[in-house]
Order: sequence, then C-alpha cells, then structure tokens
Amino acid sequence: MKICIKDSSGKKIILPIPFKLLVFGLDITPYIMNKISPNMSDEQREIIDCIDFKILAKNMRVLQNYKGLKLIEVTSKEGEEVSIII
Repeated sequence: MKICIKDSSGKKIILPIPFKLLVFGLDITPYIMNKISPNMSDEQREIIDCIDFKILAKNMRVLQNYKGLKLIEVTSKEGEEVSIII
C-alpha cells in the first residue's frame, strides 16, 4: 500500500506501507486499546469501540489481491492531494 501526499507547493511524499505490517497492526490494536483506554475520554472510547479491528484486518487481507486500486483520492481547493493506493 502507498500513501501519496502532495502539498500546494508541489512537494510529494510517498509512504510505502507493507501489507503484513498493516494487518499485524490491526490485529494487535484491540490489545493496545485495552491498555490505553483508561487514559481516553468517554467520547474517544465510544468511537474506538465502534470499530471491529478483526473485520478490518480481514478486509485488508482481501484488498491485498487488488494491487493498483485507488482507495482514496482527495484534492483540496489549495491544491493539496492525498491518495491511498493498494
């Protein structure tokens, strides 16, 4: 997966993220959330509790088969661009 960021001045940053690292991070997120949840506000905890990280990790494993697919492509009025490509 690649996250491409281009600012209004034309600078471009490409962040390659290995899929295995992404899926591993999603797999261990519930454990991490249990450890840090006492330090979170009720509103933050409510938002995080709505996310099923196991299903999200499973979906990422499926998306791995669609290399080159653009998940997100956003351009601001100022000319800044962000895209996420599988």
